Amino acid sequence: MSSSHPSRLSRIETQWSMVDLAHGSKSSRGHVQEQLIERYGPAIKRYLLASLKNEDAAAEVFQEFALRFVRGDFRNADAEKGKFRSMIKTSLYRLMIDYHRQSTKQKKLGLAVEVDEVVAEQDDEPKNDSFSMAWRESLLDESWNRLEQLEQQTGKSYFTVLRTRVDQPQLTTRQLYQCLVERDVSLPAESAFRVFLHRSRARLAAILRDQVVQSLDNPTDEEIELELIELGLHHYCK
Repeated sequence: MSSSHPSRLSRIETQWSMVDLAHGSKSSRGHVQEQLIERYGPAIKRYLLASLKNEDAAAEVFQEFALRFVRGDFRNADAEKGKFRSMIKTSLYRLMIDYHRQSTKQKKLGLAVEVDEVVAEQDDEPKNDSFSMAWRESLLDESWNRLEQLEQQTGKSYFTVLRTRVDQPQLTTRQLYQCLVERDVSLPAESAFRVFLHRSRARLAAILRDQVVQSLDNPTDEEIELELIELGLHHYCK
């Protein structure tokens, strides 16, 4: 995995610096709060639904989290205490416990078992941690979306080629090329296709890596690599 230039890393706004802005002056916080909720929202919703097994319960806890964030309840969050996603997970865990305790529909919704499972999971390794898994899937989804946007902007079929490769791994490179030709996908000459496929992978890896960088606080290359490994994303960025 190639190293990023330090000056590039310094230009990328970290999630913790955005948290500071989100609880700063009125002129800055509304937009930044919206950005953070939008960025982490898909992972949060995945995690809550997987944990609570009930859409209404998950929606209610998500709304409570968003309300508390906008209200400023996380203004004293400390970057030195760990990763931003860990802070979110802990906050969601507490909200689920509160919901469980306060709900008059506990028996009907069957929340007791699900919340107990969340409690048992708190000390799991990242690879077994359901919030980390939800975050991982959200990072991948967003990376694919951005690769598709790049294809639309440049006219180069990075997304289509790589998505087809992932969806049909049994195809040889030649078969993949022929499959795409039959679909009238814009491609380079067959002799240059392997290089284009490699570039498509590199584009996705760069997008994914940048997203991970943004979720950490001024990370070193070693910390970025460790985060990718913990999330099971390292092989995408080799």
